[in-house]
Amino acid sequence: MSYPKQRRKLEGRDDFLKRVIPFTEELLREMRVREISNFGGLSFRIESEESGTRSKDVKIFYHRAIKPELVVHFRYSTDIGDGEVIFFEKNQAWQFTLRRVMRKKIDIIKKISADKSRKEQSAGHRSRALDIAAKSKNLANNKDITA
Repeated sequence: MSYPKQRRKLEGRDDFLKRVIPFTEELLREMRVREISNFGGLSFRIESEESGTRSKDVKIFYHRAIKPELVVHFRYSTDIGDGEVIFFEKNQAWQFTLRRVMRKKIDIIKKISADKSRKEQSAGHRSRALDIAAKSKNLANNKDITA
């Protein structure tokens, strides 16, 4: 690959990351977590190093197969422009998925929240049903003792 062509590719990658890294940070901040697993086919994680450098590692995983694959690993201290690309998967399938996630972020958050709420309600119903069953059993046992 010629130098100008390679340079354009790297500039395109860097421009892409300048949109992706803030999106990842905003998403995790909105969800009040440091990691989100399988959010629209991608997982996002930020690891902070509290030592002298105070650097952040932003990692994105693509759920193409059974095991999520690392597709981006980016490290920076204060300015994204001064960051270091540790790993960037060249396969573009995950990039299309990420662009879709970026466009539909609000819809995906709503769906995750609704699914979580349904699971909590379901767990609450099961818990109440178990409590009622246990109380019924206790009442039945107490009747046997007093009779």
